Amino acid sequence: MDKTKLKDSLGLILGTSIGTVLLIVGIVIFCVYFFTTPNYLLIKNNQIVIDLDNKSENGDINKDKYYTFDDSLLTFEESENIISFSIDVDKLYSLNSNFKDFKLDFNFELNASSDNLENVVLLDVGLEVKTINSNNEETSISKIAYNSYSSKTINYSYTFNEDTKESVKELKFETYGNIKDVEGNSVGSIYIRNNLYMSLLGIKI
Repeated sequence: MDKTKLKDSLGLILGTSIGTVLLIVGIVIFCVYFFTTPNYLLIKNNQIVIDLDNKSENGDINKDKYYTFDDSLLTFEESENIISFSIDVDKLYSLNSNFKDFKLDFNFELNASSDNLENVVLLDVGLEVKTINSNNEETSISKIAYNSYSSKTINYSYTFNEDTKESVKELKFETYGNIKDVEGNSVGSIYIRNNLYMSLLGIKI
């Protein structure tokens, strides 16, 4: 065989071999990733709800698909300077006992009660997320700035599983602060609009 043809053949064989190996490696990596990635399902109260419409016939959030303030596992509290809502994590477990390794996605809005924010300063305003254990001890896990006036949309995700079941009995969202003018006079406050909805993802046991 001509040496030139032999070199060309060896190059072709070597290139084909390397390409085949890379293809096999790629397929193996994909298969490992595919079969080890958790299969999260959109659920509510032990039912898979992925096929339900996002909104009901009247245009509101579909309460058969998402958790809202109408669900008993959410509680809402309001005092002079603090507004908060809490999620009973224990109850969420019991309502979805056929699933594990949950991911909860929150969607709601913070709004200012003042109509005119041009000449005001915002003091101690924001949103704090806390966990509460069985001893009612609170731990701050996240703080979100209220930096979009007069309304800010909040999207927040929280994951929990058997490892956190004993230490997290409740999840609390707390907004605080007064809107004051430059002279220190209170001219408004921050509030949570009653349009909260939560989606829950879980892995079937």
